[in-house]
Amino acid sequence: MKCLNCGREYSNGERFCSVCGQNLVNNTSQIPSDNSFNQNIANGNVNFVNNNPVLDQESLLQIYVGVNYDNIKQKKWSWPAFFFTGPYLIYRKAWKMLGIYFAILLGCSLICTLLDLNILMSIISIAGMIVFGLKFNEWYLEYAKERINKIISQSSNSQVNIASIVKQKGGTNVAGAILICVPIMLIFMIAIFSSLFYSMLWPSIKEDICANAICNDDNTSCIYVSDDGDITRGLDCSDYK
Repeated sequence: MKCLNCGREYSNGERFCSVCGQNLVNNTSQIPSDNSFNQNIANGNVNFVNNNPVLDQESLLQIYVGVNYDNIKQKKWSWPAFFFTGPYLIYRKAWKMLGIYFAILLGCSLICTLLDLNILMSIISIAGMIVFGLKFNEWYLEYAKERINKIISQSSNSQVNIASIVKQKGGTNVAGAILICVPIMLIFMIAIFSSLFYSMLWPSIKEDICANAICNDDNTSCIYVSDDGDITRGLDCSDYK
């Protein structure tokens, strides 16, 4: 006979597939194909009642987190959360943390703008990156546990169905992260190329402006009136006159 999940041939008497962890008692169980969960089954860490798995908190947490569960659980520092805080929160479906992050960021941005404290905003942004780099893994695991407990409390389904819901609610959101990252990268690239383009054109533009500007004796404070009547004051044309 063959395992319906991975196709490995198995002999009578095997309770689960040694390759993928599929329940082989009736060979029809719809256990989520999560690698960490299947590994738990293969290692004998999941108990069975009436041929169905009884999942503990750890197994459900592994299913919820999915990719890089071991790294998130064991490591205190998160490079993705440090460099790409917003997109990474979306990627990890950490919606509550995302809302708090943007609320704090928006509030600080408004205050710093009103008080003209741009340097302080830069310091706050860097500090936020460091805090999320240090604390994200811990906060995310606590958030995942809260979500799992909520799913269990609101569900009367079997353990297998609960595991499927946990997998659906958790895991990663690649499409959402890409939709956020791509516009940010495009804006960043446009800003860089615009800056480079402007820096190359500005000397010739300023030379033309200074040629028609009214300046003081040392040409350090000039006034230029455009064809549209716009007035530019305080131009330094000492390098062009």
